Amino acid sequence: MNGAVTTAKLTDQAVTTGKIKLSTILNSNMANAIISNAKMIDNSITSDKIDDGTILNRDMANNIISTAKLRDTAVTNAKIMDGAVTNTKIANGAVTNAKIADSAITTAKILDGTITNADIAANANIAASKIDTDTLNADLLDGFHAAAFILKSLPNPNQLALLRWYEAAQADTSFTVGNFPLGVAFDGANIWVANGVDDTVSKLNAATGATIGTFGVGNSPIGMAFDGANIWVTNFNDGTVSKLNAATGATIGTFNVGNNPQGVAFDGANIWVINANDDTVSKLNAATGATIGTFSVGNAPARVAFDGANIWVTNFADDTVSKL
Repeated sequence: MNGAVTTAKLTDQAVTTGKIKLSTILNSNMANAIISNAKMIDNSITSDKIDDGTILNRDMANNIISTAKLRDTAVTNAKIMDGAVTNTKIANGAVTNAKIADSAITTAKILDGTITNADIAANANIAASKIDTDTLNADLLDGFHAAAFILKSLPNPNQLALLRWYEAAQADTSFTVGNFPLGVAFDGANIWVANGVDDTVSKLNAATGATIGTFGVGNSPIGMAFDGANIWVTNFNDGTVSKLNAATGATIGTFNVGNNPQGVAFDGANIWVINANDDTVSKLNAATGATIGTFSVGNAPARVAFDGANIWVTNFADDTVSKL
């Protein structure tokens, strides 16, 4: 009669592994939970019994089966995908590269966060086809993740120069401007080039290289700088600097500086111009073009830069640099 044999009527050793294996005692003869983990020998649950369905998930207490009790092929892709095997049931390092199919790591899994940096070895060989190009662009440009990527393809100088990870054109990417181009500046969308012999500047679309316009300036333009709204051009032979509207190319004004102006820089409020033959630099108000001051530097100053607080000037003839 069902339930006739109760736990109280059995001695502690009455139900043994051997009797279960021989089917002397069946599940139907036993009250729920009468057989505990302690009554099973250590190897009574094997990979074969799991594989052939003899033992089901619902038959096993959590953590009763350790990694050591599973044979090498017991954990398969199918069991991971259907949720039967979870992270909590797999010891660290139990799943190796050899157990992961070649297509198991995809761009989609990287983008949705399923696979994180922590899951990928530092020297992992991840093909370019498995990386989203927009994500890689952002990582390279912000500089934070760039070191984590091992580029497996041969470097393309065009790709490096353009800071874009796509198949750059293999043909020549040169663009025609005026005669004797010297200075160059970027306004956030366009490239400006000083054409020294033509007394002009060229404005090019930075994305395509197409010429947007050519604008007249002073005699022998050399240096160029962008102040956030305007382009400033030093005119070497006439001792002036030209201010052009970056949007239209129209000349806003032409301002006197020293002899043979070359380099030019913007400090956030003022324009600094190198006067090569005077051994000086001129400081101009960027809004009005008015000269604020003229300052001595070394012999034959040539170029100038702003570091956020100070102006630096290279002195060509005496091998020094001045800090103002």
